[in-house]
Amino acid sequence: QEAQSALAQAQAAFAKRKYKDAARLAELAQANADLAVAQARLGRARADVDAKAARNADLRRQLLVVPER
Repeated sequence: QEAQSALAQAQAAFAKRKYKDAARLAELAQANADLAVAQARLGRARADVDAKAARNADLRRQLLVVPER
């Protein structure tokens, strides 16, 4: 949302021929978009780690069970 807002502000500034403001806001929009992508990747990586940790815990529990003979 922040990236979209900054982009809309950049477009408005450009329309008013405030090119320096438009360039600054466009850079801010890009930075916010990059941050959103990085946060999404981090969330996906954390979910993967959590899933693998749960799988490891299951495997450890299976190893601790002694089969009857």
